[in-house]
Amino acid sequence: MSTEELNKENNVSLFPNPASGITQLQFTYPVNDAILSLSSVHGELVFQQVYMGANKNIVIDISKYPVGVYVLNVRALEYQFSYKLLKTE
Repeated sequence: MSTEELNKENNVSLFPNPASGITQLQFTYPVNDAILSLSSVHGELVFQQVYMGANKNIVIDISKYPVGVYVLNVRALEYQFSYKLLKTE
């Protein structure tokens, strides 16, 4: 199963993408105790945050990061998935 299929199955969306400042993850159902990490395509970890409790929306500010392609990984009790995120000017 591809990451795209997994994201559709879990009813998760990331928008806007591409983004220049704020982007957000939106879940159809609350996700419990999520760990988000944002890495460059070279594997450098640039951001990591733990979100405790049940969340349906998580806002991420990427304005301070350089323009480029990033990988957003989400791990939670229910599932794990990744998104490719494009940071623009």
